[in-house]
Parts: sequence; structure tokens; C-alpha cells
Amino acid sequence: MLDANGQRFWDLGNLGSSGLGIPNRPSGGFAGRHTLAETTLNSQLFTRTVASVRSSTDLFFLKNFKFTNNASADFQYQQNNNFENTVVGDGAPAGRSRRQVSSSVGLILSQLLNFNKEFGGHGVDLLAGHESYNQRDNDLNGFKQGLSLSGNTELNNFTTINSLTSALDRYTIESYFSRANYNYRGKYILTGSLRRDGNSRFASESRWGTFWSAGAGWNIDKEKFLELNWLDQLKLRSSYGVVGVADGIGFYAYQGLYGFANNANEPGIVQSQTAFLNRELSWETNEQFDIGFDFSLFKGRISGSFEYYNRLSRDLLFEVPQPLSSGALTVNQNTATMVNKGIEANLDIEFIRSSDFVFSTNINVSTVNNEITKMPETVPEFVTGTKKYSVGASIFEYWLRTYYGVDPSDGAALYVSANKTSATGRRFITNSAGGIDTVTTLIANGKFEYNGSVIPDLYGSLAPTITFKGFTLSGLLTFQLGGLTYDGLYQSLMSTSNYGGALHTDILKRWQNEGDVTDVPRMDAGRGADFNATSSRWLIDASFLNIRNINLSYSLPKGLISKWKISGAQVFVGAENVAFFSKRKGMNNQQAFSGVTSNAYPPARVISGGFTLNF
Repeated sequence: MLDANGQRFWDLGNLGSSGLGIPNRPSGGFAGRHTLAETTLNSQLFTRTVASVRSSTDLFFLKNFKFTNNASADFQYQQNNNFENTVVGDGAPAGRSRRQVSSSVGLILSQLLNFNKEFGGHGVDLLAGHESYNQRDNDLNGFKQGLSLSGNTELNNFTTINSLTSALDRYTIESYFSRANYNYRGKYILTGSLRRDGNSRFASESRWGTFWSAGAGWNIDKEKFLELNWLDQLKLRSSYGVVGVADGIGFYAYQGLYGFANNANEPGIVQSQTAFLNRELSWETNEQFDIGFDFSLFKGRISGSFEYYNRLSRDLLFEVPQPLSSGALTVNQNTATMVNKGIEANLDIEFIRSSDFVFSTNINVSTVNNEITKMPETVPEFVTGTKKYSVGASIFEYWLRTYYGVDPSDGAALYVSANKTSATGRRFITNSAGGIDTVTTLIANGKFEYNGSVIPDLYGSLAPTITFKGFTLSGLLTFQLGGLTYDGLYQSLMSTSNYGGALHTDILKRWQNEGDVTDVPRMDAGRGADFNATSSRWLIDASFLNIRNINLSYSLPKGLISKWKISGAQVFVGAENVAFFSKRKGMNNQQAFSGVTSNAYPPARVISGGFTLNF
């Protein structure tokens, strides 16, 4: 905008009392914020440096033995410099600056002893090893406000310390493991493994866990009774194993922790994690059984695999809600037992095969069924976000108030009533079968129910390939059939309580006149809490088709390039994230398996091209 002297200045939306006759922005317009001004006047610089080192040494001795020593180190350093100006935004009017510096070093040392021998049709492969993992993280965070001189964003140019923190974290794992493989003439295969792991996240008396696996395979096609011209391979295989999990509980899960809560110059601490029961905390275990077969027919024209799996997860690591009298909101505990089972199938088909032309495709499909089979006695069920964990349910089932629809008489949002005797907000609606349903206009009286699952009926991928002379055209498509997504972003775009905010075009379908039949309530800013509340209204079919990539390449004839002593030459062009089709335009169903959307950029479409030369 221009002032009385014709000079340009930022319209910050707060000029109503300036005497310029310019009104304030309406409610929801966010006076004191300005996207262009803040982007121009603020600064943010992020840098990251990463370095990795790998070393491996093999020693061969006594003919059948090999000793391998591996060492690897990964280093990462990153710095974030952030300045917020004195004119507009979160930093105004004092101005403020932040410096965040962090470094991480990970070191892995492993020693492997291997024995391999074949004799009389027998094959033996034995392995014994040790591995040590050590991680060290350092963080420094300084935050000050009160800019002294413009143009300098370093911390010593600010007067008041808002916060100044630092942290040092260490994490270690020690592992001893062994493996044995045996086969007889390639027909019968046996394998087994045993390992023992210690993790610093657990107390000394519970940090060690022992895990094992066993498997067997039978190449039936090598048997004389199954010598068929059209059968290339038929292998039956099965395995069972136990592995340990120690994720999602922090570096110091078993300890009683305190955080600094200084009040001005008075020091203070506050408990952030209780040690109650935490010293008993130990490994979560996954016990997985699978059985399947691999096959190949007609000289490889048709091949694939089929597998059934059943994974039982015991002693799941959860932050379990505690009574307020305990002094802690949650405690890390080994709690529930959960089972995941389903099938996985993979199929490769060559529809056409000739000297110049090949058309083939790969199809992969999977299913999964999830169920909680045990909950802790002290907490038989609890709600977390849009889910409720209880025996017989799935951790991916939605626990929401059930949305009923819109009352055509006045456009009010209706929910299935939990308390049918309360007259407050209660209404009676004639359903399509001629019966009477008791509903409510108050979200607080809406009935909580399980309202479907995130898990799809089927998901998988399709990868076709066409080769003609030197040209190759290939692609990858991923898909999902069934399942539900809770579209919280759509929910926010359908809210009418925030003047000046963006709205979805579906708001045009809102109820406007008595008798209107629609699933979008009337626009009523005063009833936003009831009309746009969290409920099953925002669940939507999560089926999708994603064209992940398409690639086209051409290999130049060897007769043409050999004169330049080039052994191979290829030109190519490709596109990634080509297109995504879902029930609602713009909804990214692949964002998280939890089924809840958030503000995030979709994967960028990338088009690339180039050439390769081999000399």
C-alpha cells in the first residue's frame, strides 16, 4: 500500500485505528500476519553435512574358513539459523533469533567367522559373529529476542535469553549371533539361527534377549517322480522365527527422568518419566510363521510365489495411560499381544516372447488382518487419537462418534444418539425402512462406535514391461482396494467457524432451504463445534491407483558403437509420481498407514533424461 507521501508499506491488517480510513481485516483474517512480508523480512538457513566410512577385511585360512572384520562410521552435522523480524509475525516487535546445532555419530564394529564345506552331496555353511553398535547425539539450542542493531542475526545482537538448552544422548547395542545352513544335493534345505542382543534402553537385569529361527525347504522339482518338461521349479518352504523390537520408547525408557523447569533465576525440576515398573521393561517380540511355495513353468514364461504368514507380537511396547494420582500421564510398559496374518502372492508372466519383442508383467498382491488378542489387566482398553485398543479389535479400527446425516427440515448435523433418554438435542428421524431412529444434534451426546478400518481388502503393484528391438518401456503402478482414510484436511476445509479461511467446493452442497436433501449441514458459524466435530463423517474410501513411474530407454546397436570402442550405450527418459487417483482429489492415501492425513506436500513429479556409456 501507499502512505500519504506515496511511499510503499506493508498492509498488516491493523490499520483501522491509524487514521488512514483503512478497516481492519475481518475475524479470521489474522491481523499482524502477512505471508509476503514475513517471507521477505525473515530468514532461515538450514545446512547438513553427512559423511560415511566403510572398511572390510577378509582373512582366509585352513581352506574352509573365512574371518571378516567390518567397521563403519556415519557422521551427520546439521545447523538451523532462524531469524524472525521486528515488523510482522511471531518475532514482532522485538525480533528474535534461534540457533540449532546437532551432530550424530554412529559406529558399527562386527567380526564374522564363516565355515563352508561340501562333501558327498552335502553342503554345510556355518557362521558365528559379534556386532557392537554405538550412537552418540549432541544438540545445542539457543533462542534470544530483543534485536539491538538491524542486519545482524547472531545471538549476541539480542538482549534477552528465551531459552538455552543442550543435550547429550548415548545408545548402544551388543549382539552375538550364529547361523547354520545345510543342503543335500540341492533338494533338501535346513537353516537355523540363534542370537542374543543387549540394548541400553532397558535396565541391566532385563536388557538381554535371546532370539532364534528355523526354516526348511524342499525343491520338489529335483525329485525323479516329478520330472515334467513344463515344470522348471517347484519349491516348498516354511520357517518360524522370533525377533526382538525396542523401538519407540526413547533412549532411557527404564529410568526415572526429570526435566529442568527453572522459574526466572529460581532453579527447579519436574518429573517427566516415572521409573515405576520401568525396570521390568524388556524386549517386544515378534514370532512369525510362514509357509509358501515358489514355482516356474514353461521355461520361465510363468513364475511366482505364494505365501501365508502369521506374526504374533507379544509384550508390545506402549505408553500406557496412568491415573492422575500416580504423578505421571503415561508409563512405558510391555502390554498387549497382537496378531497380523495374511497372504502374499507374486506372479511374473511373459505374454509374448520372441527374438525382437517381449511383453511381460509382474503382479504382486497382499492382504493383512490385524487383531489385538490381549491387553494389560490394569488398562483393558484405552483410546489414542481416532483409535481404541481393546481385545478383539484392531489397532487400525476407527473409534469415532457415528455421523447420521443432515436434518432436511433445518440443515442441522445429526449423530447417532448415545443417551436416548436425554431430551437435550434429541430428535426422531424416520429411516428408509420406516422405523424411527433416535439422533442428536449435540456432538457431546453422539455415540462412540467402531466405524471401519484403515486396512484395505487388498493392496499391491503392477509392473508391465515391453521390449522391442533396442527399446524398453516399463512402468510401476501401485494400488489399494478398500480401507478407510480419516480426512482431517477435508474436515478443516468444510469448517464454517473461521471467517477468512479457505473452503472446499463441497460447501456449495450445503443445506440452504427446508426440504433440501444433502450430507453437508447448513453454514452456521455458531454451531461449528457440533457441525464439524470429529466423527465418522470424515471417513472416506481409501482405494487408490498410483502411477509411480514410467521409463523409456533405447540401447544403441553394438555394431554401431563398437567402432568407437564402446561396449554399451543407452539413452533414457523417465517420469516419477506420474498420477495419483483416489476417491477425493488431492487426498494422499499413502501418507501414513494410520489412515490420518496431515498437511504435507505430495511426492513431486520428476521428469528426467540422460544417457549411459560403457567403455
